[in-house]
Amino acid sequence: MLQKNSELSARYCEALRSYLVLRSPGRDKAARALGRDIVTAGFGTLDLARMHEQALKRLAATHDFPHLSNAIAARTGKFFAEAVFPVEKVHRAARQSVAATRERALAANRSATTLAASNRNLRLKIARRKSGEAS
Repeated sequence: MLQKNSELSARYCEALRSYLVLRSPGRDKAARALGRDIVTAGFGTLDLARMHEQALKRLAATHDFPHLSNAIAARTGKFFAEAVFPVEKVHRAARQSVAATRERALAANRSATTLAASNRNLRLKIARRKSGEAS
């Protein structure tokens, strides 16, 4: 997992560098594809944030970050937002799945309670009928 993390970190850094340098129309797609790869590798939002931070530190050595313009800062943020989108989408789906599972469990519990009450009622009726037949 550590090797996968360093591979993805290196890819993230290179993709961010390209994103900042190139102005090609498919830049956002590359960030989202990288985000999907991060999800596939089993990493989450915090891992991605660490990768982003490491990439910024590496790029700071080669770029003039003390004189960083607001536009470049905004672009690094946009890249992160695009990369984190698939990660958050998976987390959102997982939360929705957990919520749906809880709802089904509650419904099953309500059904079990209703069934138990019906069974008690049926046993009482059977006992009454048997006592009436015995008399």
